Amino acid sequence: MKDKGIGRPSTYATIISTLKNRNYISEVKIGLIPTRLGRNVYSYLYSKYRNLISEEVTKELLEKMDMIETGKLNYKEVIEELLNEIKSID
Repeated sequence: MKDKGIGRPSTYATIISTLKNRNYISEVKIGLIPTRLGRNVYSYLYSKYRNLISEEVTKELLEKMDMIETGKLNYKEVIEELLNEIKSID
């Protein structure tokens, strides 16, 4: 996650724990791998909401959140943009 610029160091452990608790991933010697359930959930979400679940979209949203925090973006505009994206879902 860190290498891809998504998530926050303070949330990595919680995210991994949640994914493991919901049986979306398993921990093996080589690292973490998706379970069948995890692959199925991802396939469904990707087929329905491809433009909302990509790593790039997540990275962009986190960058916008940083810009809001520093006063470079207005949070209302970002929320409006997100709401419009969500409303556009078939």
